[in-house]
Amino acid sequence: MQSKTSTNPFLYLFLFFLTTGNIYAQNFSIRGQLTTSDGGNPIVGATAILANTDKGTTTDALGYFTLTGVSSGNYKLVITYLGYEKFEKEILLASNQEIKVSLKPSSINLTELTVSPNKSISQSESITGIDKLLRPVNSAQDLLQLVPGLIIAQHAGGGKAEQIFLRGFDSDHGTDFNISVDGMPVNMVSHAHGQGYADFHFVIPETVDRLKVYKGPYTTSFGDFATSGTGEFFSKNSIDQNVVKAEIGMFDTYRVLGMFNLLEKRHLFLRKRKFICRW
Repeated sequence: MQSKTSTNPFLYLFLFFLTTGNIYAQNFSIRGQLTTSDGGNPIVGATAILANTDKGTTTDALGYFTLTGVSSGNYKLVITYLGYEKFEKEILLASNQEIKVSLKPSSINLTELTVSPNKSISQSESITGIDKLLRPVNSAQDLLQLVPGLIIAQHAGGGKAEQIFLRGFDSDHGTDFNISVDGMPVNMVSHAHGQGYADFHFVIPETVDRLKVYKGPYTTSFGDFATSGTGEFFSKNSIDQNVVKAEIGMFDTYRVLGMFNLLEKRHLFLRKRKFICRW
């Protein structure tokens, strides 16, 4: 005797949607690049958020940002950076989107305050063009003073590497603070004054595009000199216009700087001339 059992087909349909319902809850991403409107240069450290959500990030060294794990719907993308106009755009998100944004320079409001979430210890602080304009620098090492918690001291005139103090830690003249310029190590493994001695007065401050500082020995890729932190200097790839500057200081000191764009097919003093032939 064979028994036969019948099953309601709606039960199978219910179990199907119960187990595969997560397929329909898709998440998308918004990826973009942020540049300046005047020169097309990437903007580093700008804030990109989706209003009224917990989604937010900052732009990387090439000006890119990515917001991931965003469900479909209507959002307002807000991008801000000190010294530039705020960018806002309504986005209907139904798939992955890519966007390019150019920010226009604007006047700086000193009452403006930017609050960002806590960074990971592996992330860095970037010192860019706006920081250098707000504070005068006499040498490339003066750029380090723009980093919160970092102090440099010069106790032997201008012919010696500055002593570096990072968050109360005495890094001597580079023994415990790793420094590189465009990937080239500056710390000297063997030096009479001390291991890791780092003198980068050879760097012209006007040629520095940005500076990255990592606080703490959390990134082992920088080697044994990064006990208190690391400073990475990046020089400019090009200049928008030729620069000639002369400076006069105390104690009979003088300084002259000249930077010229030699990549274009015209000379600094060459003008376009119109030749007319008459028969």
